[in-house]
Amino acid sequence: MSRPAVYFWLERYLAQRTPEALRDAPRQGRPRKAPRLTAERLREVVRGSPEKESWASHGWTVPLLCTHLKRQGVEVSPRTLRRRLHEAGLAWKRPRYVYATAAPHPGQKKGALSAV
Repeated sequence: MSRPAVYFWLERYLAQRTPEALRDAPRQGRPRKAPRLTAERLREVVRGSPEKESWASHGWTVPLLCTHLKRQGVEVSPRTLRRRLHEAGLAWKRPRYVYATAAPHPGQKKGALSAV
């Protein structure tokens, strides 16, 4: 810590003689990067289908949602989008891909021994 900072805190403490005098005041923090991306707007976009928005996907993924929002004029990073989804009470999950048909020989693919 610098010498002026130490003197500042020392003067602050000596003025009241209580540890409470050393508490820092609450601050608002950094302003949001995408203030137009409200929880309501995010819920509205996520409720819709990506197929209806002319995307070749059955469900929203974070990268796809970032691209879609960018086309709407809201540029946001995937990390920020995940945080905003969480704040809006929306759960984000990776899509689970399921094969349309079962594999013809699953035993052979998993390395099962064949009968001799």
